[in-house]
Amino acid sequence: MVLRSRRGFTLVEVMMSTVIMMVVVSTIYLMLTAGRVSWQTNSLKLSLRSECVKALREMDVAIREASPGQLFASGGVLVCRIPGDGDNDGDAIDPTGGVEWGALLQFSLGGTDGEQLIRTDGLGSNRIVANHITGLQFAVDDPGDPGEVAVTVTASDTTPSGFVLMETLERTISLRNEG
Repeated sequence: MVLRSRRGFTLVEVMMSTVIMMVVVSTIYLMLTAGRVSWQTNSLKLSLRSECVKALREMDVAIREASPGQLFASGGVLVCRIPGDGDNDGDAIDPTGGVEWGALLQFSLGGTDGEQLIRTDGLGSNRIVANHITGLQFAVDDPGDPGEVAVTVTASDTTPSGFVLMETLERTISLRNEG
């Protein structure tokens, strides 16, 4: 009887290769998970920054058009008047050459969970300007005669993994109209 040598792997070799393969697979899994979390976090940060920029742009236009006598800021509420055609003659200039002021505009937090920037016009209609806005602050350089308004907007949201992210933008806006 002739004994043939068997070719194959021993039990120890199979176990070692299985352990090595498990380490490689778990490392790849951890890397993919970290990449996904990083992508979700950065995507949310970008979204929050975008909401802050939207809010600041909308308020920037209204504040620049207002005059010092037509702008009132208190904490998280801004009320202003912008030029408008008050006498329906097709322009925002009165017969004496002065500015005709339109209806009041108000910017404040409200809406869903109080986390939306709401623009309310003089007719009472509301428009959502930005979402996830959790903080809104206005500061005027001289409350009696504001020439500049500092606006701070904070947006926040929670990532799918439970972390709270916040984004804050500030801008100082100069009024360009005279009383």
